[in-house]
Amino acid sequence: CYLDPYIRDDKGFNGGDRGWFLPLRPNSKVGGSNLPTGCIVMALSNPGYGKPSLLSYNEVAELFNLFGKALMHMTVRNQWIETSGRTGVELDALDLIPNLMTQWLMVPSFLQSLTCHWSTGENLSLDVIENQIDATKHMSGYTLSHELFKAAYDISFYSSEYETEQYQALSQRLTPQYLVLAREAEDCFPANFQEMMDGDMCAGYYSNLWSKMLAADVFSAYWEAGWDKPDAISKISKKLRSTIMNAGSSRSTAEVFREFRGRDPNPEALMISLGLRGSRAPKKRVVSA
Repeated sequence: CYLDPYIRDDKGFNGGDRGWFLPLRPNSKVGGSNLPTGCIVMALSNPGYGKPSLLSYNEVAELFNLFGKALMHMTVRNQWIETSGRTGVELDALDLIPNLMTQWLMVPSFLQSLTCHWSTGENLSLDVIENQIDATKHMSGYTLSHELFKAAYDISFYSSEYETEQYQALSQRLTPQYLVLAREAEDCFPANFQEMMDGDMCAGYYSNLWSKMLAADVFSAYWEAGWDKPDAISKISKKLRSTIMNAGSSRSTAEVFREFRGRDPNPEALMISLGLRGSRAPKKRVVSA
């Protein structure tokens, strides 16, 4: 995988915490392409004189997200291009692995291991790390309610409901169901809902939140095992590699998820990861035969 991390004059720029993953060559046993290749492109600040390029938390999160996309592209070893990498994966599971990678930044010991003072090499204290993790959860319930509102509006707008209900009336009906505060009178929604209007997520905006829910549920297996048990952590990673990450689109995500977790997904782990419920580790569930 190639990495093009720094900003240049002839390079696109969406912000330091925004980047792209470009699949260059897919895997195909039939086609003889056994070395899938991709490129991660970012626009990070260039290193200074005698000083490295220092990344913010959001930039690190974006790098992990893009690395997750690269993993999806390069770890699958299926026979056909059409079932390898991200090609053909269901839209609502397309960002499962990228969101799973960013879940690692919610582990204090792991996040601390990524930090150090550029000159002394001293890591940030765990108190600072915990505060950073808590900061990422600020207003998470408010944000979640907005995401649910937009997902519900998107699906309703592109369904048969639109034939009997105009877009403004639809917004007025859904607002009290999902939002805590009333919308501003000057709000031009849904004209400013770009993903629904001119993006590639029409009637599929819910996929963003669904992928995060799947990722949080998958990652909760690590919390349940305990970070003080490296053998258990390694076993979970190997199982993840052999099921979800190795499937591509040759098997449905629902099937490989059940194989990995032994059950269907549920939103409990997402609520915990957002700081909206209980401890970080979901309760273990007994799966009936």
